Amino acid sequence: MSGRRPNWERTVPRGQSWGSCADCMHLGPQMTCSAFPDRIPLAIVSGEVDHLVVRPGQVGDTIFERKPSRRRVSAGVVARPGTSEPDEVGP
Repeated sequence: MSGRRPNWERTVPRGQSWGSCADCMHLGPQMTCSAFPDRIPLAIVSGEVDHLVVRPGQVGDTIFERKPSRRRVSAGVVARPGTSEPDEVGP
């Protein structure tokens, strides 16, 4: 951190998307994550506040990181991230 205490101020302008918990690689079951192992605060889940900086009450310094994207190659086949090679997909 840059010496600032964690707070609930937005770091991106209103109306600008930062992603969402559903897009984060740290999301766990039942709306938990590495930073908030008991439950992600409603302010973050709702998108009212981003999680691009450390927030009050979180564990460690984990912040939002987008999951690697999976790009569609053709119907039913998904490419491995960063390649055009097909990846196995479930039924």
